[in-house]
Amino acid sequence: MQTRNFADLQTSWSKLNPGRRFWSCPCYASKNCKFFRWRDKEEVDPRSSFILPRLVNKINELEQELCIRQVHIDNLRNSNLLLERRLNRRLKWCRFNRKILCVF
Repeated sequence: MQTRNFADLQTSWSKLNPGRRFWSCPCYASKNCKFFRWRDKEEVDPRSSFILPRLVNKINELEQELCIRQVHIDNLRNSNLLLERRLNRRLKWCRFNRKILCVF
């Protein structure tokens, strides 16, 4: 497949090439275009090669933790809604009973 798009400059976050820049077709993933070239003019310093994968892992861990906490928050909200409904039913029941008692 041949496309006429400009290549995108991206950054590799893999363990083997952390921080290494490369060119790829904008359709690389979606339309099965396989254009890919390393941009070898720049070198990643050893410190960055050491730090970048750890930062990416930390970001992934934090995103997973965020998802877990979001599910927990959603569960608490659902629980809260159920409790509010139950409370409202009981309040209505109490008002109803009070009206009946007032009549007698």
